[in-house]
Amino acid sequence: MNFGNFLKKLQSQPKDIRKIIFWTIIIIVSLFLGFLWVKNFQAKLKHFQEQGFIEELNPPSFGEEFKGFPQPEVGENLKELEEIIEEAKTK
Repeated sequence: MNFGNFLKKLQSQPKDIRKIIFWTIIIIVSLFLGFLWVKNFQAKLKHFQEQGFIEELNPPSFGEEFKGFPQPEVGENLKELEEIIEEAKTK
């Protein structure tokens, strides 16, 4: 049976039968694509874990990084601000 005869036979079927065939094909194709997607995801996840991605990335330790930043003296700045306020009040 060639494909043309199959289509003619399918077109001659009642609408309900055509809907059942259509949705059956859609479900089968969806399951097949879902299976391929899951297998591909598993393979990528396994490859990702084998690479030791975190060790290669070597993220900085933030505790050590922040010690190197200059820390302004809040006390000195506060005293200067208070002096400016007092000068503004006396004027």
